Amino acid sequence: MRSTLPLSFALVLVAVGCAATPQSAVKGSVAYARTSPVSTEITGERCVTIGRGFRGDAHDSVIAERPFEGDQNDVVYAGNRKGHRQTLLRFDLASIPQGAVITSAKLRLQRLFELGGRSSMHKVTAAWNERNVSWQSFGAAYESAPVAQLPDGEQLIVNITDLVRTWHEGGANHGIVLNQESGISAFVSSEGALDERPRLEVCYTGLGDDITGG
Repeated sequence: MRSTLPLSFALVLVAVGCAATPQSAVKGSVAYARTSPVSTEITGERCVTIGRGFRGDAHDSVIAERPFEGDQNDVVYAGNRKGHRQTLLRFDLASIPQGAVITSAKLRLQRLFELGGRSSMHKVTAAWNERNVSWQSFGAAYESAPVAQLPDGEQLIVNITDLVRTWHEGGANHGIVLNQESGISAFVSSEGALDERPRLEVCYTGLGDDITGG
């Protein structure tokens, strides 16, 4: 036999049941609707070291206004003593994923000596090949305004975040040139001891699974 409850008692039971149900368990509630999709979550910062013998590769070459003695594969120069000399450097950024947001980029150089003058770093504006570039073929293809002046010391760290960010966002990456108008400075090249080679340390962030590598 089917029993019936008074209408007023049934309404009380419905009200009690709703009060006992957690809001987050009700599909369509505010808590359910505000769940963030995974693809928009910001991942942690990742860093890579780019250079010959590290991740990616580096290219370097010393060019001279006229031939000079003492040329060595593991040393590059910048200066103007017995002829002007400059060092070209370029780093391959292919290991940094497209869409990454670069937060910092630091160039590390090992200076062997500095005799007079001060070296400056400039953005190169034309392509070059380390196997056959020369003073004549390069033709001073760089911006006159320096990206940075090299600091004192032997183990140099130079912040070039803005420049690397420009390259990564689609600007032509022809690298940099080290220039010194007087005196002479020498640096370890990409053929030198591994822990003294030129290298670029880049840190970046990205969105969710869009970023791979690191």
